[in-house]
Amino acid sequence: MQQRSNRRSCSYIPLGVHNNAEKSLCTEVAPARKNKRSITTSPIVNINVVERRLFNLELEKQQLRAKNLSENTGGGSPNGGAYLDAKKGVREQDQYQGGPSKELDRLQPPPSMKKSPPRKKKSLKDLIYETNKTFYQVDSNKVKYKVGLSKKQLLPSKTVDN
Repeated sequence: MQQRSNRRSCSYIPLGVHNNAEKSLCTEVAPARKNKRSITTSPIVNINVVERRLFNLELEKQQLRAKNLSENTGGGSPNGGAYLDAKKGVREQDQYQGGPSKELDRLQPPPSMKKSPPRKKKSLKDLIYETNKTFYQVDSNKVKYKVGLSKKQLLPSKTVDN
């Protein structure tokens, strides 16, 4: 075979023996090119592109789960059947993982969503007293510091130079 005089170099790969034919049979193969995109693009990856791709992968996984659930139910009611099957799938996954079922956690709202008890209005003086009580031992006029500091340590020390 003749090699074309092209600016691209072609690589020749010897083929194995076919039907006991010639051992030195060679065929021309397409030129070994590197990925053009990897050559032309910068090595810095745009974070937004990666996030979008990951998000799309998550969407695809969810769509596949929905298809699998709908196939398993046999075309039952889309609302109730799929929901029950989803719970069943979650339970099975938990059993495989060996962990406890997290179904109870899902039924209860997170602590941040729970309503806090109604607050009582307190005077500023009472609030200051309570905060001081946590950090200091307050006893009428005497204040002992719980942190281990005394008033002398808090005041800047004065040095007397003669």
